[in-house]
Amino acid sequence: MRQTLTHGYFGYTLCTVFFHRAGIYKLQKIATENIFFNSLQVFGLLVWALIAGTEYFAVSAFGWVMFVAVFYWVLTVFLLIFYITAAYTKIPQVPWTTVGLCFNASAALFYLIASIVDAVSVKQAAQGSLNYNNWAASSFFAFIVTLCYSGNTFLSFQTWRSKDEGP
Repeated sequence: MRQTLTHGYFGYTLCTVFFHRAGIYKLQKIATENIFFNSLQVFGLLVWALIAGTEYFAVSAFGWVMFVAVFYWVLTVFLLIFYITAAYTKIPQVPWTTVGLCFNASAALFYLIASIVDAVSVKQAAQGSLNYNNWAASSFFAFIVTLCYSGNTFLSFQTWRSKDEGP
């Protein structure tokens, strides 16, 4: 018998408990999701902070990268506060697993586009300058954030699929 305990950031499964016939259980997924979520906070901040600390307005493509990075970082912080205060329990009509899946999928897609734009735009900077180093680092962290959002999308999809299978 499989029982899923859902209490988390937009319906994520914080732990999945598998009850075996012998009564032994195994906790799963909690460490992976916490790693993804904490990484999103730190690396997402690094992406936009590294660009904001330079003269990014000299390359117009960095405007898009800044928009995506700041938008999804602020929205992720907002959703964290939403989770910590358990405000999502006050609105049971909203399909939180679907919302979480859509949020993570859109973030992964837009971050992928932004990280590619960031990497291509780094070539426009003079190599060895302060701007070049910051932009190159932001490009690296943008790809890391893309991987984290992709991992969260996969975990959200698993949770969404298990919810739709019925009791």
